[in-house]
Amino acid sequence: MERRSGAKNKVISLLFALIFPAGYLLSQVIVSFIAAFCIAMAALAGWKVDMGNLTLIVTAVSGVLTAAAAVLTIKLRRQKVRTELRVRNPGAVTLVLALVLGVSMNLASSALISIIPFPDWMVNSYNEQVSNALLEGSSPVLMICVVGVLVPIVEEICLRAMPLRALRRAYPAAAAAVIGGAIFALIHGNPLQIIYVLPVGIILCFVYIWTESVIATIALHIGYNGFSAIMSALPSGDIDASAALTEDMTGLYVGMAIAFTAITAVLLVIMYRRRVVMVPVWNNFPENSSNNSVQ
Repeated sequence: MERRSGAKNKVISLLFALIFPAGYLLSQVIVSFIAAFCIAMAALAGWKVDMGNLTLIVTAVSGVLTAAAAVLTIKLRRQKVRTELRVRNPGAVTLVLALVLGVSMNLASSALISIIPFPDWMVNSYNEQVSNALLEGSSPVLMICVVGVLVPIVEEICLRAMPLRALRRAYPAAAAAVIGGAIFALIHGNPLQIIYVLPVGIILCFVYIWTESVIATIALHIGYNGFSAIMSALPSGDIDASAALTEDMTGLYVGMAIAFTAITAVLLVIMYRRRVVMVPVWNNFPENSSNNSVQ
């Protein structure tokens, strides 16, 4: 892979890194517009439309289209998809670690959100967005499949592998991870989500760099999203982030935040020690990635 240096090339790499995140958003807008048009036509015809699963279907269709565009782009450049996206088996142990890390990060984030006094407008905006995304009447199975499995696969291709593919041409590993994490956070749009998704995105970027495997980050992302999707599908999983906390509950959340943040830190250290690419964080990516699986 050709390395670029200099401010101009860094800007070029950054612009290329933004292409697929922007395409991901654009595809959601286009699919949403088409869905709205079809719903309007169906209403005029007197047909009933199931609105409960609409958001999930729009998310699924737009995600698949963007991921297909990413793969097609690589194919048109006559490059290997497995090589460019780093589709390699990181080993069973690494996959389990990534999955557990995702769940731990989810619990740590949830606990921190519950104890940090965010402004009411920020919390209300977040709750409204979550309510709109998970409409009442949506299929729990579809929600788990889309939010817990499909979205992680699509986002790791379009919002992790493809942006880092561009960033690694000009930026050191740490800078690429921070920029990639920032892009991932900003895509979510909501202020509160941006705050807690930023560290999640940075960690995902570092795991991608350490393991040289998009499969590892997909496993981590499935652990994070899948846990939320399963909890939301359960009758007791609908928890309002703005709910008033008693002193006892506050203590519980503080304990959870400390415990799961510590678990997350330990798992990250383990994954770092098992890294495939021995690259100092301020060095550029290597020209050729290792093909050795870590068991």
